[in-house]
Amino acid sequence: MSLVIENLTFCYRRKNIPAVEYFSYTFQPGKFYGIFGTNGSGKSTLLKIAIGDLSADKAVLLENKPLREFSSKELAKLMAYAPQEEELLLPFTVKKCIALGRYAWNDNNSALIDRLLKDWNAEHLADKLFAELSGGERQKIKLLRILAQDTRYILLDEPASSLDLPKQIELYRKLQKVAHEENKCIIMVCHDLYIAPGFIDEMLLLKNGNLIYSGQTETQEAAQAIRDAFEYDFTISRKNNNIEISW
Repeated sequence: MSLVIENLTFCYRRKNIPAVEYFSYTFQPGKFYGIFGTNGSGKSTLLKIAIGDLSADKAVLLENKPLREFSSKELAKLMAYAPQEEELLLPFTVKKCIALGRYAWNDNNSALIDRLLKDWNAEHLADKLFAELSGGERQKIKLLRILAQDTRYILLDEPASSLDLPKQIELYRKLQKVAHEENKCIIMVCHDLYIAPGFIDEMLLLKNGNLIYSGQTETQEAAQAIRDAFEYDFTISRKNNNIEISW
């Protein structure tokens, strides 16, 4: 079981420079991946190709089958995707919004939804209207909707963007736990080089659409790749579960 992207090159129309170029990688369940890079490095494009929002011919294999051969419902049972910018201001309660994640399964699975609300300390929000929540609360509930989809592969684009520091730490810790304990493959695009690397299993660094590093976060090779990707000098050290990066 794996998500394989092989020799992927993708260009948007009217642009001669590839957004992603010669990218190859195999993502496995049971791991939490972080994809990093500057704006325009190809991170979000890569996720959109992996989920099938952008076509890339035969470059993506999901569990040994080309992505394009899945029906939308089949794909929704295997893979969930949370884009960076998504407006979900429906006139529903939080619990009903989370239940939208069950559309491919044709059930509400109340037991799963109740467990998610409890595990993510959101039981007190269950009967509130989604539109009345704060930005950080909305971010959490959108994530719970993705988790309620109960897929083996979860792709997240900047899931911590609306969260304060303690909530970011909580998010990364819980995503790590989901990946390891529930054997799910979680792939997260992220700008946070200070906290997130302490929780992920493998870091991928993109520069101008090219994968310039993949592997553990605390190696000298990772430090050099970060310098190359961001064109700044960094010092990396690990303390407890966190990676500290000094400019």
